[in-house]
Amino acid sequence: MHNDFIDAGYKIFGLYGVDDQKNCECGNPECTAYFKHPRISNWQHTPEWSEDQLDFMEESGQFNTGYGVLVSGLLVIDVDARNGGVESYNRLAEDYPSIMGAGLIVNTGSGHGSMHLYFKCPTCTAMMQHHEKYPGIDFKSSGFVVGPESMHASGN
Repeated sequence: MHNDFIDAGYKIFGLYGVDDQKNCECGNPECTAYFKHPRISNWQHTPEWSEDQLDFMEESGQFNTGYGVLVSGLLVIDVDARNGGVESYNRLAEDYPSIMGAGLIVNTGSGHGSMHLYFKCPTCTAMMQHHEKYPGIDFKSSGFVVGPESMHASGN
């Protein structure tokens, strides 16, 4: 699926997974962010990769466990079930029914109704990441999200 993001003009990068001993591949023995942090530094400045660069990244396994999508030109509504996000999403959908018309809706690896909803959004739009009326939801218009079909620490 990462090719769909590339073809649509969005920037992606590989994420660290885990090694055979269940430690993050980044090499930091204290790291607990496996499957969720970039393999590259300065990911905020991810370039548009050439075909050769993407081929190398594929062949070297940089996308084996997942990829990050730079949230530039996107609004991603990140619903986290563990923090009350499903109830908040239901309230948000009631308040703004058009929210259910997202261009892409992906169930996330944490399960239990957690999901990412993707919308195209002008890059100059600044937004709040949290709203007190909708706990458990992040409104992301900057940073990155873990891309669809990426692995999750839960095994999903």
